[in-house]
Amino acid sequence: MVRSSCGHKLPEVLTVSPGGKMPVDSRPQNAPALSHRERQVLAHIAAGLSHKQVARRLGISVHTVSTYLRRIRTKRTAPTVAHLIRLSLTEDVTTPSGGPR
Repeated sequence: MVRSSCGHKLPEVLTVSPGGKMPVDSRPQNAPALSHRERQVLAHIAAGLSHKQVARRLGISVHTVSTYLRRIRTKRTAPTVAHLIRLSLTEDVTTPSGGPR
């Protein structure tokens, strides 16, 4: 995972979006919880898998992976992949699990 190459500084680096305008909010107050499947997709993306690889591992379509990521971004105001990776660290979603292999 990328975290090992950057050590403890990764969350610090990803605290603000490019341009420094939008802070990353790991879980805004009263935000809906991520579903089990959303957490699985997020963990696989944070581990560096492509949408296609995630789809294969979880036995779902690439379109469905994109839908889950869109829902996660909406729930957590995470506009980029970098934000999603930081989100996976702050919500401790770092171990992919589930689905057919």
